[in-house]
Amino acid sequence: MNNHNIFDLKKLRLRQKKSNLKKNYDNFLFKEIGQRLVSKINDVNRDFDKVIEITNKPKIIKNILVENNFFSSKKINNLISLGINGDIEINQEYIPVAHNTIDLVISNLTFHWANDLVGILYQINQTLKPDGFFLASLFGENTLIELKESFKLAENEIIGKSFQRVSPFIDIKTSGDLLQRTGFNLCVSDLDKIQIKYNNPIDLLNELRSMGETNILSSRQKSFLRKDILRKAMEIYEKKFSDNNKVIATFDVVYLSGWKYHTSQQKPLKPGSGKVSLSKILK
Repeated sequence: MNNHNIFDLKKLRLRQKKSNLKKNYDNFLFKEIGQRLVSKINDVNRDFDKVIEITNKPKIIKNILVENNFFSSKKINNLISLGINGDIEINQEYIPVAHNTIDLVISNLTFHWANDLVGILYQINQTLKPDGFFLASLFGENTLIELKESFKLAENEIIGKSFQRVSPFIDIKTSGDLLQRTGFNLCVSDLDKIQIKYNNPIDLLNELRSMGETNILSSRQKSFLRKDILRKAMEIYEKKFSDNNKVIATFDVVYLSGWKYHTSQQKPLKPGSGKVSLSKILK
């Protein structure tokens, strides 16, 4: 493993493989966000012949597409999933697809584990045909902020220092900038804030574990979490982040979309080409 990698992708693969065997592999959060992501395809007035999904949980998006008649209506024709548990197993950092061959690339909650998001976005742009479409969701910067703060306060109180127990997540501005930086056109970035209530913080931890979404930072503490720190963190969580005897967990969801450049696409007006002066409007 590259020592400069933020995330341990071997550990990710093991945890996602294990998650695939569990009953809630298609966890409701992934399904809900997948539904919102797929709905954005309907906003596009065109069909997509060759589609690839880059994913760790391929059944989710495919089932949503089937339930919404995307295949029977020919909105989407051919779909191949790439990634852990996919039709073709790949490391998400390297996308073995020929250039200029794909009409749509979609990814649901996968790229928050990317060591090189710039490289991934650049490769996706290369695989798309001119005027091809890219659509993705990923967890944003305030995801699990309650859990992060609870562990930080607990560790500082007990051992006088804290470790990064929750992965860093990207903010919406940076993600939008990266789309433009990697050659996409007509870029759009949106943010959803989803708050889910659990009976207690342990239920949240168990849910994350069953989804294969626990900490895979390369710099994570390799020793077992001390019981006194865990107990204190759970106490802080329940005290600071409860509502009607339930604890709250925040998930920021960033939605990204962009098009591979084509000469037919609309272009921004040149500076000074407006017909009406802004100063006149303000008067």
